[in-house]
Amino acid sequence: MVKSTISAPVIEFRRNRWWWGIGLCLLLGIVPVGLAQQSRSFVNIVGAQAAYRFLSQVVERFGETTIYKYPLIEATGDEAGITMFCLELAVETPDILMLDRRMRLEEYARCARNGVGELIEMFIGFEAVVIVSGTEMPPLDLDLGELFLALAATVPNPSNPQEIVENPHRRWQAIHSRLPDAPISILGPPTGSALERLLAQRGLALGCQRLEAIQALAETNPVEYRQVCHRLREDTEIYEPVSLHNDTLLERLMENPSQLALTTYGFLQDYRDDLRHVLVDSIPPSVTVMQEHRYPLARPLYVYLKVGHLQLIPGLREFAEELVSEETVGRRGYLRDLGLVTLPPPDLEALIRTVELMSPMEPPTPTTAEIMAEAGTDEEVPPEDPVLTLDLAAWEAVKNSENILMFQLYLEKFPEGQFLEMANRRLEELQTAAAEAAAVAEDIEALEDDSGAGDDG
Repeated sequence: MVKSTISAPVIEFRRNRWWWGIGLCLLLGIVPVGLAQQSRSFVNIVGAQAAYRFLSQVVERFGETTIYKYPLIEATGDEAGITMFCLELAVETPDILMLDRRMRLEEYARCARNGVGELIEMFIGFEAVVIVSGTEMPPLDLDLGELFLALAATVPNPSNPQEIVENPHRRWQAIHSRLPDAPISILGPPTGSALERLLAQRGLALGCQRLEAIQALAETNPVEYRQVCHRLREDTEIYEPVSLHNDTLLERLMENPSQLALTTYGFLQDYRDDLRHVLVDSIPPSVTVMQEHRYPLARPLYVYLKVGHLQLIPGLREFAEELVSEETVGRRGYLRDLGLVTLPPPDLEALIRTVELMSPMEPPTPTTAEIMAEAGTDEEVPPEDPVLTLDLAAWEAVKNSENILMFQLYLEKFPEGQFLEMANRRLEELQTAAAEAAAVAEDIEALEDDSGAGDDG
């Protein structure tokens, strides 16, 4: 096979530009001229950014080692990915959807209503942040609120909790008297990395919800609330993002007995004799605990495939087989090196059989465990992000409205809302329809005026 001399970023840009054009047309309900009659000779994958990090490596390997074309993969985010995937069963739509959670019943029903047909569900493992120290560090148990107070850029003022200030905490005992009398010193994942995003989304955001002083911001100032609950501190003597080889990271931990590192589960497994893990909410990081959806700093990775596209798209079945193979997601698979928490052998064997037989999934049913997985807690009634809850409630109230003002108010209240793209699109539709109706009304009025003038004559 002749390899392209064009650089990978250029190829990715060209692919993304093409796919975003097609995706935008699909979201607007427009099929580009001529596309509907064309076949497609490569696999299309869309969805969550967390899963993109892993599947993009499978794409590269698949393109390099098989006779099939490189699949087209794009981190569109959950909502846009599901919208494209569930649009219909046709070559203009994606073949594979990647999510960092299980597909919800409503989303499955949406696909079914649109005639997408049977789906294959592939649960490939977890992405997780684990907290480790050298063995000389005393055992440590941090709840999510304490983790937030150690890592966040801004926190409630200890002397006036209603005031939000730059993080003043420099020693663990300043956060809680039961914690060690030692300086806070943490090595974090590289800035902008997927692991850092996971830390912000599962660590900071959930820890933020434990603090009553911050919850008032959710209603009074949603934008500031999200900034407070997602921004890591930048004083590097306390929290230092690092990009280090595993051996170097281990050396750093050995040099400073009171230092912690936020890293991958694989790092803990590879150096288990030299490391001690930190409990989070009294929960240890283990595959068993993650499967029970109890470890707060982990999220599952799911991949969905349209059965109806197997006969339409060359290489789709082969890509699915590559994705779930022992060499990819097994205990020594290449995705483990990227931080994937792999499945136990019996679960992996069952996954491989599912893909071999292309066994369709059953409709998902919401369970207590799945609700806990979304919230990242084992509490009986899991806490929810108040801003996201308000956002969802507001969207439910306006989404079927014909009133332009309702959508303008939604966009004003939630400028970074979950349904931003859909709200803008609906607003455009209503404004276009209003303009057309006004034009028709003007034409009718003009005709009536002309008719009246004729009668007078």
